[in-house]
Amino acid sequence: MDRSVLSEFEEFLLVDLRRAPSTVKQRLLAVRWFLDHSGGLVSPESVRSYLKRFLDKSPRTYADQVKALRLFIRDFLGFLIGLGNLIERIERLRRESVHHPPKESHREN
Repeated sequence: MDRSVLSEFEEFLLVDLRRAPSTVKQRLLAVRWFLDHSGGLVSPESVRSYLKRFLDKSPRTYADQVKALRLFIRDFLGFLIGLGNLIERIERLRRESVHHPPKESHREN
């Protein structure tokens, strides 16, 4: 994967999410490992394959990898293609539908 993507991700973590430099360093390393492992392919299968490498590690190590991938795939890549806004709209609509269920229509025969 293009190194500029990692630079943009680093800026996203530092500026948009205001993460501490030490956290940014950890997340970048995890994402770099993932991208090297997957050959730059981001898919459910590549994520699963990557995470299998951490099954015998501590729960914290595994969770750190998941957090890094979630930040990169959902928050950063999703943000770049507008999925973040789409997901927020879907969740808002779902909440509104719970509070205001659709009214049943009554037809006379």
